[in-house]
Amino acid sequence: MKKICFAFFLVLMTTLGCVYSFENEKPREFVPNYKYGYKKAYYINDFNLSFTNPKKNYYPQNSCESDNCKALLKLIRTSEKNIDFAIYGLQEQDAILNALISAQKRGVKIRGIVDKDELNFYKDSHLLFKYFEDVKNDKYLPIAKQEQDDKFTRAKQALMHDKFFVVDNKYVWTGSTNVSAACMTFNANTAVTIKSSEVADIYTREFEQMYLQDKFHNEKDLLDNTEKISLNKGKTLVSIYFSPKAEVLTNQIRPLICNSNKSIHIAMYYLTHKRIVDDLIDAKNRGVDVKIILDGSFVRDGYAPHEKLREAGVPVKIENWRSKLHSKNAIFDGKIATLGSTNWTSTAELVNDENMIIVYDEKVAKEVERNFQRMWKLIPDEWLYKTPKYRNKLIK
Repeated sequence: MKKICFAFFLVLMTTLGCVYSFENEKPREFVPNYKYGYKKAYYINDFNLSFTNPKKNYYPQNSCESDNCKALLKLIRTSEKNIDFAIYGLQEQDAILNALISAQKRGVKIRGIVDKDELNFYKDSHLLFKYFEDVKNDKYLPIAKQEQDDKFTRAKQALMHDKFFVVDNKYVWTGSTNVSAACMTFNANTAVTIKSSEVADIYTREFEQMYLQDKFHNEKDLLDNTEKISLNKGKTLVSIYFSPKAEVLTNQIRPLICNSNKSIHIAMYYLTHKRIVDDLIDAKNRGVDVKIILDGSFVRDGYAPHEKLREAGVPVKIENWRSKLHSKNAIFDGKIATLGSTNWTSTAELVNDENMIIVYDEKVAKEVERNFQRMWKLIPDEWLYKTPKYRNKLIK
């Protein structure tokens, strides 16, 4: 994922004013399953959350040992009708590939999309084209001159950066986890499985824009009816946004930052969005507890805002692991959590194909917060002030 936003920034942005509200959901019993997760995974009826342990393995493993992988593997193995996937690529995940092949043999319809450049980087992506006839990749499509004038865009470098599966029109698996050995068994990542025909329909509509209509990146349409979808009999609400049309960082994340009163905790692979950085500093200045974890390889690339944030008094830890911090999570006031593929960059917001889920559920937010605190403790406090020099980050 080395194609990252160059020195480009937004020309047209919304003002700093923030108007946002959310519903306070009544707390309920959270039932953990202790045999899952690097501490545990969390299963609440229609919404199942899992994490990978970035310190478990010394190298990536071609295995399905993590809960993120197990959740996806179970969906594929139990599928009956159809599987649609939009993923960055495939690398050293034989269990997932073989499960897809077996599903096809028993009559399950397989359709898929991968990023065009990952055919070169992720060495096993070509196998998807070998075994499944209904797999496509994104391609550069011309963008109207007026859009080039009005919005930040560099479509030739755009990524199809989604990571989602839709199974039998009722299950969705998504998150920050690529279908690669590194992301499934090595890097810090989050995955969620949602059981909801309504959520599945939203993801299918997004998938079919790309698959059936050949609309990628800025040529896609903005989907409607994607907000405040009810799960768990109304106890969990999710809103789903797809880049680039939703402009989710401007329209959703910035208002969440501006309206936070107590805490904002962020674990983010790439964070370069200048307005968001300023919003986080403003939040710190008004007394909000802001804490951020960033990936070490990203910081050494030269685009990171860690020095500016630290100078403003925001605690920023830079991980010193062999693996990457590949998460894209944030928790606001302990009540709202974000999941998905979207880094906090202008490229992710306005160019790439991405997806983000905002979850309005205090119990879910609590578990994402617990994972944040686990990672925070895994990083020595010296990396609050310094930048790790040793990097072994060539593995995605």
